[in-house]
Amino acid sequence: MRKSVLLLVLMAITAGITGCSHAGHTNKFSIVDGTAKIKEGTIAVIAGSGDEKDIKLAREITRLLKERTAFKVMEQKEIEERIPLYPGYFIEKQGVETDNWSISGNYLSENNQAAVNKIQESLKTQYVIVVWTERLGFVVGTGCSFTAPFGLMGGDFFRIMIPVRLVAYPQKKVVAHCNTVYESYYSQFRPFNSSIDKLLVSAAEETVKNFQAVLETGQAK
Repeated sequence: MRKSVLLLVLMAITAGITGCSHAGHTNKFSIVDGTAKIKEGTIAVIAGSGDEKDIKLAREITRLLKERTAFKVMEQKEIEERIPLYPGYFIEKQGVETDNWSISGNYLSENNQAAVNKIQESLKTQYVIVVWTERLGFVVGTGCSFTAPFGLMGGDFFRIMIPVRLVAYPQKKVVAHCNTVYESYYSQFRPFNSSIDKLLVSAAEETVKNFQAVLETGQAK
């Protein structure tokens, strides 16, 4: 017990010395103008690129939205049928990244917004969730963390940044957003790809959970 307490204290001190920072990320959805209400209707989840990570994330979020919300969620298969080139590289990576893994902005760039609008013309949904992944990394040994207590994780772990944009129609604008960093311990007993899949599933779970919070209150909790 004493050793555990001592370890926590040492981790807290080390975090303060090394300057581990949580700045720039949030796992909560934010309403862009602070007043918009999101009404459950038709929705589609779009993978921002043809990257396997983006595709898996979009599929998992689609599944969870169908299970946990009253939205009429378009299946990924139907999106593929309506958009022959989907999934493809529609989204230009636009995160403003820094050494402390921050990402700024709640918008879609002009080109990205135009690409999403074009897709929505075929989908005809009231909402489109655009999700993509950035900066998948592997941290060896104890390192600065965005999710662990005291800002440190002991042991090897994966880290990934996931921006999410909720676009409303016919307004053609982002009404809610989320910029999140997710982390997951790496186990030598689990295949490398399996560890990444686990990370993506956890990210999808938290994304949908916090999206539900916005639905319940009209604003991020």
